[in-house]
Amino acid sequence: MQLCSPIPPWTIAAPLFAGAVLIAAGFGAGGVIVAFISAGLAGSVFAAVHHAEAIAQVKSARANRDIAELLALEAERSEGRKQRALRRASRSALMWPEEAAAIQESGQSLTELRSVGPFTAHFISAWLREAPDPPVPPPLRDGFLTYAYARSVVEAHPEWRGVARADHQMHTEETDGSSTIEEMAAAAALIGRERIAITDHSKTLRITNGMDEARLRAQGDHIAAVNARGLGPLVLQPSSVGLLPPASRRPTTD
Repeated sequence: MQLCSPIPPWTIAAPLFAGAVLIAAGFGAGGVIVAFISAGLAGSVFAAVHHAEAIAQVKSARANRDIAELLALEAERSEGRKQRALRRASRSALMWPEEAAAIQESGQSLTELRSVGPFTAHFISAWLREAPDPPVPPPLRDGFLTYAYARSVVEAHPEWRGVARADHQMHTEETDGSSTIEEMAAAAALIGRERIAITDHSKTLRITNGMDEARLRAQGDHIAAVNARGLGPLVLQPSSVGLLPPASRRPTTD
């Protein structure tokens, strides 16, 4: 199984050449030196990210992303309580803080992972031992990163922690989060954030208790009061808005 494709030479060579031409046209030969240095730094950042991704994938032959998909496929073949248990574990696998493979290799029980009981642990343990070919998820479940994977990339580059200045997607207890605005602002201040954005869902997503216009206005007043105290990061208020197709294109119930 190919873990990570090599870095194509043109991804670094093209910015170098294009930057040199553009800056030289405006600033002469001296600009070429600046262009090469800037493009070289950009290429180095790209290579570092690519390398970190390779390290993260090598760490586990069966990543949590694969386990999440295997659990989802097993749920499709099951019924009743077993199906619900497998689906819960599949969703939770994306947010496990550690790779399941690392948990098993350390001798700990897989049931320490969220939503994993003896029944689902049996499947996961077998997949970790046998390492079947990773399934290709359907479009609905494709493109998701796992929390464990994101942590491994950040751990490979501890210098990135000092660069982050904002978190622009945060949900409060008003919808599908679990903390108040004040609690989230205080936590953000402790890790050096200068601003945060509260992006609670709008009313179109009813399953998360999405906010209607009146609740959004009230939350805006609340956020203004928090900002007026000046005790933490600046709190912004965008929203996770669900867009619906025109009425003529929506599916009917007939």
